[in-house]
Amino acid sequence: MASKQSEELNKLYLEWVAALKANPEMPLDELRLMFEQWERITSEPGGVDYIEADAGGVPAMWAVPKNCAQDRVMLCAHGGGYVCGSMYTHRKTYAHAAKAIGCRALNVDRRETLQVGVKRIGERVAAVAAFAEERTGHRLDHVARNDQVLRSVRLECLARRVHVEPG
Repeated sequence: MASKQSEELNKLYLEWVAALKANPEMPLDELRLMFEQWERITSEPGGVDYIEADAGGVPAMWAVPKNCAQDRVMLCAHGGGYVCGSMYTHRKTYAHAAKAIGCRALNVDRRETLQVGVKRIGERVAAVAAFAEERTGHRLDHVARNDQVLRSVRLECLARRVHVEPG
């Protein structure tokens, strides 16, 4: 039997499917508003402060658990297919992970990707990585990152024909 949390996620996704069936030409602003509901299924972790920041010209949000290590950062980029989702929809998810790990999380907002162009994704991630490195004093290989960040970094490296080791 699925957990209560899985059932809540399933319910949310079924609501989205119904909304998209009812309005298959849903405008982007309405689609994004609908996806802002991601946050409603995640509990607050407690004991975590949120601080909005300009991370190298990219909007971002720190999730800072009480008494966490200050020399480590988990670099995060929300999902949403470069179309929807935001640092707000995923803030609690990354805050839970940061609290469990005992480090800060830097949650990058990528919802402007369509406006700035997909080709600039890597530039924006590189700017955020430099910001995180500056704040921690560590190179990016000492900064944990999720799959979305890694994909963006690899896209940039492909564009520049630079090799990146997996993981």
